[in-house]
Amino acid sequence: MLHNNRLFAVAAILGLLIATVLGSGPGMAQAAPGAPAPAATTPVAPAAGCGMNFADVPAASWFYPFVEYLYCSHAVSGYGSEFRPNATTTRAQLTKMIGNALGWPLTYSGAPHFADVPPAQPFYQTIEAAYAHGIISGYQCGGPGEPCPGTYFRPGADVTRAQLAKMIILAQGWDAANPAQPSFSDVPPGAWYAGYVEAANLQGVVSGYADGTFRPFASATRAQLAKMIYNTLTPPAFDQGDDESEIQPQDDVSEETPEDLDPGPDGGPGLALPGEAGKAPSAPATATISGTITSTNTGSPLVGARVVAHPVGGGADVETTTGAAGAYTLAVPAGSYNVVAAAPEQMYPVTLAPGGPVTLADGGGATVSFALTQGGVLAGTITDSTTHAPIQGADEWAVPVALPPRAYGGTLSDGQGRYRLVVPAGPVGAWAAKPSDTYPRTPPSGGNPI
Repeated sequence: MLHNNRLFAVAAILGLLIATVLGSGPGMAQAAPGAPAPAATTPVAPAAGCGMNFADVPAASWFYPFVEYLYCSHAVSGYGSEFRPNATTTRAQLTKMIGNALGWPLTYSGAPHFADVPPAQPFYQTIEAAYAHGIISGYQCGGPGEPCPGTYFRPGADVTRAQLAKMIILAQGWDAANPAQPSFSDVPPGAWYAGYVEAANLQGVVSGYADGTFRPFASATRAQLAKMIYNTLTPPAFDQGDDESEIQPQDDVSEETPEDLDPGPDGGPGLALPGEAGKAPSAPATATISGTITSTNTGSPLVGARVVAHPVGGGADVETTTGAAGAYTLAVPAGSYNVVAAAPEQMYPVTLAPGGPVTLADGGGATVSFALTQGGVLAGTITDSTTHAPIQGADEWAVPVALPPRAYGGTLSDGQGRYRLVVPAGPVGAWAAKPSDTYPRTPPSGGNPI
């Protein structure tokens, strides 16, 4: 078992960060008393080269990487040659997707717990697994065709966005949230789902619509569910290593809109494919990205800051550093790029370019300037909880509570198990993992945001 110790030191001008625990949200509906207490499980890793080939999931679609990841993890399947991304998902189907993604076993005692889910029901095992893990509770009798007494799950009903938020938050063991100001105009603090929606938003799993609504009772499509579950299992990360030559943005950092539904063909994720970061571009450079990087703390140019252009949809990064006037120029092939900048040695964390991705044609140019704000350092050691020996090569990352869905990842821990991350000032949640040696994702001692 991995043990994650950490200490937090911030720049003197910003002061120390204080411990912050997410508040409990209203309407906390848990499983009925008597549910088993299953052991923690590890998310299922995707199989390499699994050969997904759905006719309705083209490689250029915004949802392709999410469906591929979950398909290769055996968390989702399909309908023959189709995935049906725009189809709605039933409550029973969602229990299967979450249970498969998290690797839950399918044998539990004390069942059945729902009058409308007998052992012969096709989703019986996954529904009972969801009940055992406390992510569902069911409905009391009284609905159409529901004689009393009895508790019903309604497996064939479509999943709403509110229900999805609740199930994901409970499945991950995250606390419900109750911010001072509601994040969405249609999620009032007194609603049963408010704490779950707010927590999902803080964790970067969901965001909402451009009009400021969440639409909690709208049905969720299979493509939307794939993205939300993917975001839950794979926090985005940036490589901040002092001994590395790149900053590597991953996963869900490239959406141009705050919507978690369909960001459109140009708003898909900027995935960093394994082994590609830092390679030379496969196409000749025909366009330029240039700009300046300054400090919001001092107003001065930042010299030696790193800037990386990361192709939207995956590909080879192009990077450089700023000169004496804080200026930089990147020569890149035509295409769309996420541009990020950081100066970790000076406590300036990774920052995504304002305005989202930039798209360049042959011979084109774009100006992308940054004003970076100094943050602090999250550092500590990673050891085995049984032997207390340091763990080398473990991943460490942090997610600022106030800035979802950005995440900040560092280099692998060294031979003494040490790591160092530069993050924005404010409360953050941190995790460490080394899946190759069967150390699952583990929060720091205490487990709460810091």
